[in-house]
Amino acid sequence: MKFEFPYETRAKDLWKISMYNIYHSMAGMVNVIFTIAMILLSIRYFTQVDMILKILLLLGLSIFTVVQPVLIYLRAKKQVEGLPEGMKIALDDKGIHVEKSGQRSILRWSKVQGIKRYPFLLIIFASGGQGYILSNDTLGKEKETLYSFVKSHLGKGRN
Repeated sequence: MKFEFPYETRAKDLWKISMYNIYHSMAGMVNVIFTIAMILLSIRYFTQVDMILKILLLLGLSIFTVVQPVLIYLRAKKQVEGLPEGMKIALDDKGIHVEKSGQRSILRWSKVQGIKRYPFLLIIFASGGQGYILSNDTLGKEKETLYSFVKSHLGKGRN
């Protein structure tokens, strides 16, 4: 079996991963509790306080609903700017084949450390902190098949 995809890491994908990881952690729970508290405070006191406190209430409301997501997106956009474009990725029984600018390399399955499935993408982790992000837009209907294929090849060739 062989899979081939154009490979492009987008800021949107990195942003989704960051937001997903934040809101599936203790920090995310604190963010949600803080935001709910700010909503309740704003509903109760907004008409009764002076302009400075109104601004502080609005700022408190926007920290985790607007400011944090925008800052995470800007960081993701900056990370993506340094990545090469026009890459292709192929996966087969030998490993992961990457092609960019006419150069080809192969990552054997023995060097692949794992795969993580998110609702919106897959990440294949390789040794040395390297990884490949494949979005649902890229994978289409092959996401689950590819996930099973990679899982079946993890650990092959390791001593």
